[in-house]
Amino acid sequence: NRVYALGAGEGVNQLTIESVEPAGKKYVEDAASISRYGLKQYILTDRNYKNPGNLYAAAQSFLAEHQEPPITYKISAVDLSLLTGKSWDQFAVGAMVLVKNYDMRLPVKARIKRVSKQNVDGQPWNVSLELGNFVGSIASANNRLASQMNTEQTVSQGATNLCIINESDNADPEHPLLLKFYIPDTVINVNECRLNLQLDRFRAYTKTTSDGGGTTETTSTKQTVTHTTKSGDSNIVIRGCSVLPGSSPLTTTWAGGHDHNGEVSSVPNHYHNVHDHNHNVQIDGHTHELVIPEHSHTVTFSDHSHGINYGIYEENTLPTSVNIIVDGSSTFTPPSLNNIDLMSRLAKTGNLVRRGWHTVEISPNTIGRIVGALALQTYIQSRGNYVK
Repeated sequence: NRVYALGAGEGVNQLTIESVEPAGKKYVEDAASISRYGLKQYILTDRNYKNPGNLYAAAQSFLAEHQEPPITYKISAVDLSLLTGKSWDQFAVGAMVLVKNYDMRLPVKARIKRVSKQNVDGQPWNVSLELGNFVGSIASANNRLASQMNTEQTVSQGATNLCIINESDNADPEHPLLLKFYIPDTVINVNECRLNLQLDRFRAYTKTTSDGGGTTETTSTKQTVTHTTKSGDSNIVIRGCSVLPGSSPLTTTWAGGHDHNGEVSSVPNHYHNVHDHNHNVQIDGHTHELVIPEHSHTVTFSDHSHGINYGIYEENTLPTSVNIIVDGSSTFTPPSLNNIDLMSRLAKTGNLVRRGWHTVEISPNTIGRIVGALALQTYIQSRGNYVK
């Protein structure tokens, strides 16, 4: 009185009736039969069905045939058709009759399976009947079994596949690790998509190589430089000196506040002996302004080389958490780095995971290295139209 229906496929990918059953259950049942006889369960498996609606109809038909327990009655009866002449009073094999079972306190519909008479000549009305409520037959059961066996042998039910996609690289909050994977159209179902992560220190592989010469040019804009000098006394010391002959204007200024101006056309070689003495000069406060025009400097490096230095370098710190974006959805921070379920975040086409490219972006909270392993469980089925 409860029938679970399974169609094409296997395991979690086997067809059920959940999508079409009004209450979303995997089975059909008869509440009245359960109340009378208790719960009796049966699994109806027929991989010929690939449509849930057809499978649901088959389950209802099977339940209607088997919701009552198989009962056989052997009774004595009187054939009234000999008196009435009416066809409906005649006992015919296959006819449906209503049997009132006082022991079970319920009426039972049954079919006449066999009619026998012990004395045809003396008591033609005295007959023995064998009744039963089982409407099926061994022949129909054998036909159903043969059909299912043929389906098992000729129709591929498919297989579950597990694909591990690995990716590792340096990353920081602005440059996430990109983990891309592709789901082909031949995939029937995507069962699971789980991500596992490990966080490590940023790693760099560094070496230097030889280099040639080069020319570098820098340009400076126009600049003005101002220098200020304070006022004060300066003491100038003059030692003995001499004057050579020549023709030039001559002006001599003395401390007495007068001068001698004159043109000397020819002066023979002579000397003026000047004794050591001092001059005190008063210089007022003033400034010097220097203007530097726009210009450039050109520096040329000669050909040279650098020695090669191989090495692996790692940062001292490492990330402590990550943010994840799946197919452009909102960012989330997983509470754990193990077995992160991404199924609900994968892009969908209707109720199915979209076929094509998918992208998982993983950003650490600081610069570091991320090692990611994505486990994708899919269900595929062989097709008869495969062409090389």
